[in-house]
Amino acid sequence: KTEEAAPPAERHFWAEQGINSLLAIPLSTKNDKLGVVLTTGAQGFSFNQEQQEQLMIIINQVSLALENTRLLKKTKLMAWHDPLTGLYNRNYLNMFLSVVEGNPENNLGCLLFDLDHFKVINDTYGHSTGDVVLKEVSTILAKYTSPRRIAVRYGGEEFMLLSLNSEADELFTLAETIRKETAALNFSTNKEEHFSITISGGIAVGRGDFNVIFIQADTALYEAKNTGRNKVVIYQPN
Repeated sequence: KTEEAAPPAERHFWAEQGINSLLAIPLSTKNDKLGVVLTTGAQGFSFNQEQQEQLMIIINQVSLALENTRLLKKTKLMAWHDPLTGLYNRNYLNMFLSVVEGNPENNLGCLLFDLDHFKVINDTYGHSTGDVVLKEVSTILAKYTSPRRIAVRYGGEEFMLLSLNSEADELFTLAETIRKETAALNFSTNKEEHFSITISGGIAVGRGDFNVIFIQADTALYEAKNTGRNKVVIYQPN
């Protein structure tokens, strides 16, 4: 852009800043336009051909660095999230535990969920319909996350809420809310068939080794599944 083509306010700003030459270089990668780098000079026409070429080399390096940063962020996102549901995966769970586990101030609450008769859904309506079910249930779980509570897709139809410093009764109330919201979901197929699904949960709370707490929550979940399903059980030591 020449000085004559610039609006008066812009020319006034240049004068105030002592800008008499300006070079605009696109900041872009092969697939994305990232922005523009503006280089100014105090003298008119102060950028010769060699300087412009050197600036282009620098800008290309900056573009490459920004693209690498974007790709690294995307890679981390993929490494830590389940691609179907968007919930955290076990990789992130392990990282989360490496930070919080072993701290005596952290009381770990593990709420383990399993969809009831999910295999029947896949066998009857197909895996694409089963994926829809998993996504809808994950949306419910995601509503109840916070900086101190994460939602994880632990396995095929198994989910976890891991909470810091929550009591068993509080988690039971939360689990009951999730159970009822799951049961209220209404699914339909391409053949206009309608169905619903239920969920069972197991809860354990404690300090120290997460593996112990997880086994306790899994034991409670096993009891819920084997005593009627569509219920939540809190682990009892006896």
